[in-house]
Amino acid sequence: SKYQGTAGDKAENGAKIFSAIFLDHPDYMKHFPSMKDMTPEAAAESAAIKAHGAVFMAKMDEVIAALDDEAKCKAIVMGMAGTHKARGLTGPQFHNAFKSIRTLHAAEIESKGFSPNMTLAEKFHGILAGWLAEGVA
Repeated sequence: SKYQGTAGDKAENGAKIFSAIFLDHPDYMKHFPSMKDMTPEAAAESAAIKAHGAVFMAKMDEVIAALDDEAKCKAIVMGMAGTHKARGLTGPQFHNAFKSIRTLHAAEIESKGFSPNMTLAEKFHGILAGWLAEGVA
């Protein structure tokens, strides 16, 4: 693929993403058996969130690598949806989670002195969340 995947420590970066989601939506933690009895702050420091974060980031690398092939990209995302449907996640939860991710990314961009233009990220996240919502419906 001509697209570069995620950079940096996948476990740490994935943990940051899920920490942001759980701080914004602590009720989502009930869908994660290894973290359901933790506070968002405790989960942020847990091995469980780092493990799940690494899996998520690896899956995002697969999605990014498939960006030139919409059917393949959607199949990867629908596979993710299938594993989440059994846990009771809903379409609106995916849309909310990706909003938390965009907020986190915008703050990181601003902290480096840049003005974040999240239009592309919003579109990309909207497509992913839409497919995930379709897959759990």
